[in-house]
Amino acid sequence: MAIKSTALVALVSILISLPTLVVLGSFFVPDYALWSHLLDTVFTRYVANSAVVAIEVAIGTFVMGVSSAWFIVNYQFPGRNIFAWALMLPLAFPGYIFAFFVQPLSAYLPFVPAREWVSFCLIMTLYPYVYLSARAAFIDQSVCALEAARTLGCNRRQAFLQVALPMARPSIVAGVTVATMESLADYGTAQYFGLETISTGVLRTWFGHYNLTAAAQLAATLVGAVLLLSALERSLRSKAKFHHASHRYQQMHLSWLSPSGRFGLTALMSFPVVVGFGLPSLWLIHQATGAENFGLNSQFFELAINSLGLAIIVALGLVPLAVMIAISRRDKPSRWSAALAALSRLGYATPGTVLAIGVLVPLVYIDRSLAEAGYTPLGLTTGFGGLIFAYFSRFYSVAANTVEAGLERIHRSMNETARTLGASSWRLISKVYFPLMRGSALAAVLMVFVDIMKELPATLVLRPFDFNTLAVRAFELASDERLAAAAAPALCIVLTGLIPVLYLSRQITRSRAGHGR
Repeated sequence: MAIKSTALVALVSILISLPTLVVLGSFFVPDYALWSHLLDTVFTRYVANSAVVAIEVAIGTFVMGVSSAWFIVNYQFPGRNIFAWALMLPLAFPGYIFAFFVQPLSAYLPFVPAREWVSFCLIMTLYPYVYLSARAAFIDQSVCALEAARTLGCNRRQAFLQVALPMARPSIVAGVTVATMESLADYGTAQYFGLETISTGVLRTWFGHYNLTAAAQLAATLVGAVLLLSALERSLRSKAKFHHASHRYQQMHLSWLSPSGRFGLTALMSFPVVVGFGLPSLWLIHQATGAENFGLNSQFFELAINSLGLAIIVALGLVPLAVMIAISRRDKPSRWSAALAALSRLGYATPGTVLAIGVLVPLVYIDRSLAEAGYTPLGLTTGFGGLIFAYFSRFYSVAANTVEAGLERIHRSMNETARTLGASSWRLISKVYFPLMRGSALAAVLMVFVDIMKELPATLVLRPFDFNTLAVRAFELASDERLAAAAAPALCIVLTGLIPVLYLSRQITRSRAGHGR
């Protein structure tokens, strides 16, 4: 299998990256008249709003995520063990669902612009990305480095700024970059507050001017910004050369504060948990109680079946594919396969609205070409083919990253030994790889499953006629100010989102227990 797998890797990588490549390729067929109109009217506003939101989210998530991680790892205070995992709970809230809770509050503060509300919603739901990466980095640091800084005259604040923070920089930058890319890709939150961003402008250009090519060109500017951020993150990570001062790991010693300091830290840690998860959850429950039968009617169950069916089909199809590709790349590593792997990850860096454009352009071209040639069109744009294709392109990177992380923990000597004993490729997979990476594969299935349950913009554009999911219906109802009816599907999405949050918390706890030796 390994010898013949190069063609499979190439085919899958090209197909998965095709929507993004189509969007980028649209630059070669510009519509000068429409672009002149966009530049004279809305393009500057789109770019300015997107840039300001991205910058504010980067700063906000950095401050909240890094400070929370540092306090959890280094200080003892009431409720610390609970906050260690509770600080990840806001990750279960998609930004557009958190906006349902915030939007009524914005009426009491009319002087605050919509852009700031969008930034606030995204910060509160995205800071856990930074918290997770920073906490894992701080846990991995040995106390030896910080004690060495203290002996050289640094106080605790200086040791944090001059030693701990630089050592954790690659992980923190990765978390901030993910949060920033998610803010650029956001559609639901900005659309709900009526903020004009590049992501919302893509659909406005498409449906307002009925120009799919111009929409793709506008989308390409967003893809370029996201890819630039991704390249910057990789560049910073590759240049980081911070190492531990000792080969012996010593677990961090928790510091005790004064009673007032402990109380203040507990209150500080409570803010993101209460505001980012507790109050919105209670508000959704309150809204659901105002709906007849809590909104649990036949339509709700139909939406749940639609969402669960799509999520299960794609997750169970995508993860085995990611496993096969990862194993083939491991058995036959090369620069060519590494380049293809990087190409296949473009989808996750591509916003859902942009990806929908990239899927529709080739499918429309295929159907149009078949019709002109006298053949029956395949109808991929009106069925589930386009939607599932978009899901595969969008979330392949999630599955591949999780699977490859598990594969790295399997020493190469194990498969080399199996090969010398005459094991075939499929026997090697079934008897060696699969048992050892079963946990990683399960984690990948869960993460892809939950991501699809929460996905909004691509589903909104590509879903078949008269087919809805929980995410789309919740957004439609909330946009119509029918918040009580939107509460039940929104709660279902949030509860589903708790699955990977609790799994990640368990994995980090195990990591710390493993270090304490």
